[in-house]
Amino acid sequence: MGELPGRPEWIVDALNKGWRFCCGVDLSGTGRKGNVIFCGAVSASGSRVPVEVRCGKWSSPELARQLDAIDALYGPEIILVENNGYQRAFQDWAAADGERHAWWGRVKGFVTGRNKANATLGLPGLEVEFENGVWRVPRREFADHGGFCDRGPDGGPCGWCRWVEEMESYPHVGSDDTVMACWFFREACRLLSGSNVNFRRARMREGEREMGSF
Repeated sequence: MGELPGRPEWIVDALNKGWRFCCGVDLSGTGRKGNVIFCGAVSASGSRVPVEVRCGKWSSPELARQLDAIDALYGPEIILVENNGYQRAFQDWAAADGERHAWWGRVKGFVTGRNKANATLGLPGLEVEFENGVWRVPRREFADHGGFCDRGPDGGPCGWCRWVEEMESYPHVGSDDTVMACWFFREACRLLSGSNVNFRRARMREGEREMGSF
């Protein structure tokens, strides 16, 4: 898997060290900012490591091409999306064109509801995990973007900066799309491990992208 041509060396190194990649995808209809693909990995030590946040007002074919690119880079084992009517329609569309999209068989639905507010499994649990050092955030990705990032595809903030802004402002924020995609990624990590990540082994540092930093 790690030998695919065009895959950056750090990803190959991560795969060889036992990292397992997965994605959370927040699909939006009209009236919202757009779709979010939150991709990351569970490191060999059990930490959750975000590696890419993509945002865009994509049509279904455009979203599929974004996932094609994500799949070529990281080969995520699970792509988790919210299981509602719009998401099921996208899954059906992707499945019908499955020969072109190798990832479609790894898409899983996730039912949201009361679990969103659950102190352990829901969005509040994310805060607990950050406090307990379960996440390592590669801040080099956006450290030089400043307070008014305009590096996104529409001239607004890039995916990283939008995620940080929405995470810091939640729930008092106009949009929580990246927060939801982050939560879906967290749940995909749980599915990968089959149980909770070992919090005691994970250590919080501001992660660097180089593997030696993890």
